[in-house]
Parts: sequence; C-alpha cells; structure tokens
Amino acid sequence: AEPGNEAARRELERVRGKLAGGGEEVAAAEASKAEGLRFFEEGRPFDAYVAWKRGVDALDELGPPELLAGRARRLMVALCCNASQALLGCADVE
Repeated sequence: AEPGNEAARRELERVRGKLAGGGEEVAAAEASKAEGLRFFEEGRPFDAYVAWKRGVDALDELGPPELLAGRARRLMVALCCNASQALLGCADVE
C-alpha cells in the first residue's frame, strides 16, 4: 500500500469521527443545550434562544450541517428546534 493512502484513510476516519459527535465542539454544544433548557424552564425564552444558538454556532465549526452524522446531527436538530420554539415565546422579538 502507498504511504499516502494510509495517511488519507486515517484523516478520513478522524474527520468522520468528529462529524459523528466527537470533539470539543459537540461538548460545547451539549453544555449550551443544558444551559438553554435551564433558562427556558426559568421562563427566560430569549436567554434560552441565545444559549441554544451558541450551541448551533459551535456545531457549525464542524462544517456544513448536512455533513454532520450521529450524535452531532441529532444535537444540531434539537438545538435548532429548541431555539425556534424559544423565539416563539418572545413577545418582543419579530
């Protein structure tokens, strides 16, 4: 096997793992999801939106959303849904 092929295979596996839910971006997004839930339960929908949006932004660092897989993809969907629901509860946001 060519040495370059093995290096390319390892890099591909590393990227796939990251897109599937590994890495600090996913950990940051999960923390933001928990923070947003706390704010939402406290009746602070805009603060919840901001926290959930921060989680979306963290996952955006991994690349286009359509490339996310596994845990990262499920987390992105939950954060987007939660953020939109929170905005519906903000009377002063148009």
